[in-house]
Amino acid sequence: DPLTGKVRSWMFDSDGGFGDGQWAFVEDSWVVKSTAVLPDGQTGSATITMTPQGKDRFVIKGTDRFSGNERSRDFEHIVTRQPPKPTK
Repeated sequence: DPLTGKVRSWMFDSDGGFGDGQWAFVEDSWVVKSTAVLPDGQTGSATITMTPQGKDRFVIKGTDRFSGNERSRDFEHIVTRQPPKPTK
C-alpha cells in the first residue's frame, strides 16, 4: 500500500464476500490483522500469524476470530512444502 508503506492484501470470494488484511513483520513472524464482509452482510475479523520453521515449513495460527457477534475457535496448522517426486 503506497499510502502507508505497508503490505496489504485483499480477498474476494465467489459468493460475494470480501476482506482485506494489514501485514506487519513482528519479531520472527508475519502478523495479519484481517477484516471481512461475509456474503450475508455480517462482518468478521481475525489475527493470522505465520511463523517460519526453517526453509520448507511454517506454522499458521488464527486468533481473535469473530464472525458477526460470535467468537470462533482459534486454530493452528503446520504447512510443509512437498518434496519433488523422485525421477526415474
